[in-house]
Parts: sequence; C-alpha cells; structure tokens
Amino acid sequence: MSKKQAPAAVVAGIPSGSLVMPSEADFETAPPPASDDDRPGRVAGLDYTAWAAAVIDLNAPADRVAKERARLLQKGYRQAGGSPLVSGWANPEVWVIPRAKYEANRAARLQRLQDAVASGRMTESALAREVVTRA
Repeated sequence: MSKKQAPAAVVAGIPSGSLVMPSEADFETAPPPASDDDRPGRVAGLDYTAWAAAVIDLNAPADRVAKERARLLQKGYRQAGGSPLVSGWANPEVWVIPRAKYEANRAARLQRLQDAVASGRMTESALAREVVTRA
C-alpha cells in the first residue's frame, strides 16, 4: 500500500531533500587558511607561548571530572574563568599553567625518569620519545 505523500517543501526553487552539488568553479578558490585555534583541542584566544592548557570534558561522568580536577590542581594548573571555546569540545572546562612552570615540570619529570633508568628501577624504554613527550 502506498500512501499519498504531501508535496515537498520548496526553498529557493530547490525541493527539500534534494542534493545540490557545488560547481567546478567552487573548487578553484582556495579555502581560507586554518588558524592555530582551529586545531582540535586548542583553546581559542589563548597565548600558547605564555600558557599551557588542559581541558576537561564536563560531559564525562562526575567522578572522572572530579579526578581530573584534582590531578590538575596537584600539577599546578588553575581553572580559567569565563566560557572558553575549545575546538572539538562541546562542554569544556579549561585549566592553565604558566608555560615556564609547565616546561620546568616536564624537565623535572624527565630527570626523574633518567634517574630511575640509571639506578635500574626502570628500563630504557621509559625514555622512549612517546613516554618522555607525554605531559
């Protein structure tokens, strides 16, 4: 059995539900260059030369959010105010730390890893780039 369908709505001469393809000329113009703020996880307007950022997803379970907040506080981060925009995040909470403190923390972590390897408590795989560069 077929039901009689109502006529499709027409917007600007194009029936709803129809596909209109771009013309070849649409591809000849270059898209605008992406800014650093467009990369996923980037906080719009944050000066990354002065600050390091961490983002918490407030859509996560409450216990995970609480655990992340405690972890960031312990590392020296402080919560940024306002309603920051973070590319790729629907409900972000932004935490920041001065870049110099962030770099000092990373250097101290690397030193702890190197000391642990030198003393035999850890293997040299602890100094792999993937481990050392992780924040």
